[in-house]
Amino acid sequence: MSDFLIDINEFTQGLQLLEASMDAPIGSARVMSNMQITDRGGIGPRPGTSILGTWDSDTTGSDGFYNFLTTSIGLEIPVKASNGILKYYHPTLLDWKQLKSGYTAGAEFGMKEHLVNTDNNDYLYFCNAKENYSRWTGAITTTNGAFVSGTTLTVASTLKPATLETGTSTSTSATTITDTSKTWASSQFVGFYVLITSGTQAGVISKITANNATSLTFDSITDPGAGATYQVRVLNFPPSGTLTVDTTSVVYSAVPTSTTFTITDPGVGFANGSAVTIQPKEFPGNPKGNRLDNYITRMIVGNVTSGMSYDSSGNLIGNQSNASIYFSKQLDASDFTFSADRTTGQGGIAAIPSGGGKITDVSNFEDTFIVFKKYYIEQDKFSTTDTADLLQQTPLKQQFGSVNHVIKGRDDIYFITADNQITSLGRVKLADTVPQTVNVGLIIKRLIDTFDFSSVVGHEFAQRILFACKDSSSAAKNNQIIVYNKQNKAFEGIWYLNASQFDLYQGKLYAADSITPNIYQLFTSDHNDTRSATVKFGITSEWKSNWIHLVPRRSRFRVKPSQFQIMGINTMAFEGYITDGTVITFSLMKDLSDTPALTFNFGILPEDEAYMQGAELGAFMGSNPLGLQPLGSISDPTPDGSRHFKFIIYFPDIYSNYISIGINNSGTDQDFEVTRFGIGTSEETIQSADNIKSLT
Repeated sequence: MSDFLIDINEFTQGLQLLEASMDAPIGSARVMSNMQITDRGGIGPRPGTSILGTWDSDTTGSDGFYNFLTTSIGLEIPVKASNGILKYYHPTLLDWKQLKSGYTAGAEFGMKEHLVNTDNNDYLYFCNAKENYSRWTGAITTTNGAFVSGTTLTVASTLKPATLETGTSTSTSATTITDTSKTWASSQFVGFYVLITSGTQAGVISKITANNATSLTFDSITDPGAGATYQVRVLNFPPSGTLTVDTTSVVYSAVPTSTTFTITDPGVGFANGSAVTIQPKEFPGNPKGNRLDNYITRMIVGNVTSGMSYDSSGNLIGNQSNASIYFSKQLDASDFTFSADRTTGQGGIAAIPSGGGKITDVSNFEDTFIVFKKYYIEQDKFSTTDTADLLQQTPLKQQFGSVNHVIKGRDDIYFITADNQITSLGRVKLADTVPQTVNVGLIIKRLIDTFDFSSVVGHEFAQRILFACKDSSSAAKNNQIIVYNKQNKAFEGIWYLNASQFDLYQGKLYAADSITPNIYQLFTSDHNDTRSATVKFGITSEWKSNWIHLVPRRSRFRVKPSQFQIMGINTMAFEGYITDGTVITFSLMKDLSDTPALTFNFGILPEDEAYMQGAELGAFMGSNPLGLQPLGSISDPTPDGSRHFKFIIYFPDIYSNYISIGINNSGTDQDFEVTRFGIGTSEETIQSADNIKSLT
């Protein structure tokens, strides 16, 4: 029997590699892959993933991903880029559809919405630092009926869903509707559209040019007649432009009704239910950059490969400066123009000469925005004096910056430095007048020193910060995610997932695959990596404790025990939760060798009918070495479907100075949580000749 039991029930210290493994805190890990720290403070396999839309088997990775949150149409529309094609996730077809093609393959896109402008609309702005800076309204619909040929394309709707006013006309003409029951404010509907909803002109729309208390004036249509009902609506598409129907460009000249476009015959047909959207509008004179962020009512653009500026004589010329930031006019993210003698509210350009190299990212931070280079950080803001509107640039750090994208957390900004520090731009504290940098990655420095962060991206979600990177400089794309648990201030190790961008969609975290064009959801309740209803892959998870130095509480021959004492291990105990069909492999390693000295499986298998009915645990441990017989118990299923287990096993003494516990699992539909383990050791030991060095 054991007289010394090491009882470990604290796993929240996570992965720790700074100190020598045998000196690290008990309960910390030296290997932690595809694992997470659970809410109970235990450890278990990471959550699953699932593909958004239909799986795309192409082997070209994603070059951009962003969730466009529209206010005017009340939708969230994910947008992705891959192999020179922009696609959007259609909210009714529930799959990816083409927005526009012809972009430079492999060029990374930056995307950001901007909701404040004189158009009374919200837009998604984007650029890949190659093609023109562009914007998209997010207008989406589908064809209503098959189109064969002709000049009329029928769709589900050309209008935004909101109805601003309804009524029944008292009198009408070709350009007016009068409704004596109304008391409107003068001009309150100018720019909106009237929709006739009854009579021979039902479905016809026309732009409102004026209104008074009881009448609407609009562009000429056929007189709908007194008594016709109407609505005041907003057009979802521009009055003219170019549509993308499936993958075909279709030019239209008018929007005569709530369900039709007047088009130029494209010469091809479309099936019923084909995706329809407006093509983006391009701005050739705007800066071509791919680091975009909002700052109050402006758009900030960094990593600009070309833009416009003035020479010393006041002449407008082209400018190639990816070490400068461009900022738009107030209230208009599509206008970056400024005069030679810049005035208040105009756009502009600001050089960032310090640090050398290009701008790696820009990010708003409280009432300022931060500009990052590889070896420089700057904090900028505009003067609050309206007549001045000058950019105030404050250097924060020299010889210290971000190698690529930064991760904007809820109250901080995280980034990776050139020397592979996982670093935070800390909040202002005490007497500090500017934010200070704090290294949070020191505890796993020996591991991350081997990684390549040249294309790092990340996101904060569920009290975790995720950093996607390459496992080495030889990797072509990001192939792993470092997970930092903010609540426990610990690293949860490595998740082997490919990611080139992250964003939230409908409150859930999604990642763009760096190896394929697919977008997948993280933190799913399914314990698999799922491609479809019938195709899923199990998660292979592994945890190894840091080496535990076995020192007895007392010795017959020594008051103070020796740190070189050899101990006998004869007991192991585990507690946690497990779901039906899951098998966990436990292992015991000794004396700094990763070859297990003892391995056994524990699981609840469907064929173990007696076990499922509450038979003794010992009868259903699987194949165990040396005929080991465990003792323990297991509960009925909890509300989440898991069962609580607790067991202990005894075995002949295994002599060692250091031990490490391993926990492994692999397969589909597997889930477990280990919340406690114990190790029993002998008080009296036999010295092993293998640990005695002879001098000759």
